[in-house]
Amino acid sequence: MKILFFFPLLFFSTLGYTQVGINTTTPQGALDIVSDDLGLVLPRVTRIEDVTNNNSGLAEDGTIVYDVSRNQTCFRISNTWICIANDASIAITTPAPSVPPLKAPAVKLDNKSALQKEDR
Repeated sequence: MKILFFFPLLFFSTLGYTQVGINTTTPQGALDIVSDDLGLVLPRVTRIEDVTNNNSGLAEDGTIVYDVSRNQTCFRISNTWICIANDASIAITTPAPSVPPLKAPAVKLDNKSALQKEDR
């Protein structure tokens, strides 16, 4: 009798640890999409203000959609929609280092007078 409960319990407990793999049999995360020539198409909405969650009514933080009325990709963070600019004049570049290179003063170590304190 115990065996009849053990095997179904074992089978269904493996379903608790799920990963979704698209075009892969070994997903490396919760969602792993593998493709050589296709991109990811985000859900398209007419207004981001209309995006809701079925449970609470508000979209969850981390939601990403493409707003066709704004022609922008938008994501929700801290209960606020943030849209990524879709302007050709804006370029994404690598920021310059914030620390300028150091310029050390030249010191001659073979000149003993340079190391002595000069009295004035």
